[in-house]
Amino acid sequence: MRQFDMAELAAELAAELESFADEMEHSGYVSPADKARMAQTLREGCIAVSEEVVKETDDDSAEAYIVDHLKILAASGHGFISRDFNFDDWIERLEGRGEDDEDEEED
Repeated sequence: MRQFDMAELAAELAAELESFADEMEHSGYVSPADKARMAQTLREGCIAVSEEVVKETDDDSAEAYIVDHLKILAASGHGFISRDFNFDDWIERLEGRGEDDEDEEED
């Protein structure tokens, strides 16, 4: 995760929310995948703020049991050894790109 910058984070979240609202206003519909992407963006903001608190407090437990778990759920590029279902996987499923892989795993 990149270095925490509250102003940059606020600007990114505001831009994402504005884009989401614009799409809803223009089309009257936002796809489930776009809604999941919005949730993923909000989680990334949560991770950035949480990482800053961990750095300020040197709270190893919070890092291990909260921040690291949020990272695993947020996206597939987290660097941990885990096959946990995450937002990237969910978005792929919603867009119809991951359905074949899931069917194979269930067999």
